[in-house]
Formats: sequence, C-alpha cells, structure tokens
Amino acid sequence: MTAHETSRAPGKMEDLARSLRQAHEELFALGRALSDLAAAYDEFSDDELGEADRAARMEVIDSLAGIQSALNDAAEPFASALWHADHLAGDPSTPPPLTEVTRRDRGRDSGSGAAVVSTLLDFAQSGAEGADRVGPPSFTPDPAANQLLLDDPFAFLLGVLFDQGIPAERAWRAPYDLRVRLGHLDPARMAEDPIAVRQAIGVSPKLHRFVEKMPAWVVAAARIVTDRYDGDAGRIWADTPAAKMLRRRLTAFPGIGQKKAAMAVEILERDLGVPITDMHGSDIAYDVHVRRVFLRTGLADADELDHMVEVARTAHPDRPGQIDLPAWQIGRT
Repeated sequence: MTAHETSRAPGKMEDLARSLRQAHEELFALGRALSDLAAAYDEFSDDELGEADRAARMEVIDSLAGIQSALNDAAEPFASALWHADHLAGDPSTPPPLTEVTRRDRGRDSGSGAAVVSTLLDFAQSGAEGADRVGPPSFTPDPAANQLLLDDPFAFLLGVLFDQGIPAERAWRAPYDLRVRLGHLDPARMAEDPIAVRQAIGVSPKLHRFVEKMPAWVVAAARIVTDRYDGDAGRIWADTPAAKMLRRRLTAFPGIGQKKAAMAVEILERDLGVPITDMHGSDIAYDVHVRRVFLRTGLADADELDHMVEVARTAHPDRPGQIDLPAWQIGRT
C-alpha cells in the first residue's frame, strides 16, 4: 500500500462502517415492519374471508414468519461484521459480540467448552434481560396475563404448550386470553367441551396459528390433569420431584416434547421457586435460538438433539439447564 493509499484508508473505512451500520438498521427495521404486517393479517376475521382466502392469509403469515426467522439468523453475523468494521475504522470502543468473545476463549480453553459456558453464565448474571429483576418473573408484558401464570398452575402448563411457532410473549399471554373467551380455565369443563376450546382458540384473532393441533393439545392436557392429577396441575410438580422425573411427567402431555419440558423444569425451579431436586438432571431445550448459539460459538459440532444435550451435560454437569436461558436470550437477539 502506498503512503497516499494509507492516508485515505481510515476515512474510507469509516465510510464503509457507517454504510454497514445503516444497512443493519434498515434490515432490522424491515424485520419490525414484517412483524407488524403479520399481526395485521392476523387481525382479519374468518367471517370476512372465504375458505381459499383464509388459507392464503395463513400462507402469507407463515411466509412472513419464515422471513423473520431468516432475519433473526442474520443478527449474530451482522454483529460480528459491525464489530470488525469499527475495528478497521479505528474505533476500538465498540464491545465485541458474545460469539467473538467465546470464540477467543474457546481457543485458549483447548476446545473444552468451559470458557463458553462461563461466558454464558456471566451474561446471565450481569448482562441478560431480567438479570437485575426485582419482583416476580415476567412472561408477558400484560400484568393480568402474567399474574394468571403465577397463580394458576394449569395456566402455566398451557403457556408451555402454546410456546411454539409464535413469539414467546404472545404464547404466554394465550392462557389469559383463552380464559377470557371461555369464561373459565377449568380443566374438567374444558375436557368435556372440546368444541368450545377449539372455537375459543380459533376465533379471530387466533390465539395460535396451529388451529388444528393446539386445541387438541389443550383438551388432552385438560383431560390428563383431570384424570391423573385430580384437576390440579400443580400436583405435577408438588412432590418435590427430581428434574428427570418432572421432565418425564411433562412429556406425557401431547404437544410437550424435549424442548418444552426442559424449558418448563428450569422456569419452575429458577423463576417460580418450585422445589425440584437433582438439578444436575436438567437439560437445555433444543430450541432454534439455543442451537444457533451452540453452533456459532463452537460449543456443539452438529445440530442434533442428543449431541447438544450431551455437550451441555459435559460442559456444565452441575446443572446443564442453567445455560439454556442465556443461550436463548443471545440467540434471539
């Protein structure tokens, strides 16, 4: 590089960094706009549309969700690109993204994963959303919906069921909206009236985009709670179960697999104060956001359920599920 080229480089790098940051802002403004569009499409009443139009509307909503997922996937690479661009422009003040930190730590730690886990746990303690929370946990911004989850174990169980394929805040609000539409949240009555449950979930605005599966899962949960737990969902975890046992009980509910069960165990013990023993038997949830962080930090080598669960158990044997929340929060942003 000539002396003239060297003198021009810093200014050019600053211009490139500014352009990259502007592209980043425009991309995620697009993400917010797509989210608003999906919500607007979801507001249409089925009565306003014919059968073909209803199907087309759901295709639009699902396609928008797919685009938003792709934009979410771009978040970490963009953060890395912005950090390196600022570095090239001579601005060392921008903090490196977590994945850059863990990438360096992993090199010093001979690939054991211990440094990655340490970074995740530090993030949970100091930098994660809600780390300095005072008061009860917040699942959704709506105070009444949030309080119902704290007060009613069956509402919490339904929140676990709903937490799939839609934003988490919308999923955890769904039990409250379902109670408003039904006039109750009584497992026995819901088990006896599946048609009412289906209508309450499917009426516009729909409580979930899985208009066939979700009502069936909710009714099945109501029947299991009524038949096995005398109508009290709190009995699922009332006997101070071990983490593994509680996971098995939860996966007995249709619609609750490894991901939801692992998540629920951690939330119950960590956020709701439910006594659960042997938390070394907890696990991470095989969630898209968690998987993204595990793969991009090199903590996991393959996007496979058994592999990622085993990696977490090996890297943090005292409580594998403890690294789930910070990984989910990082992967989601």
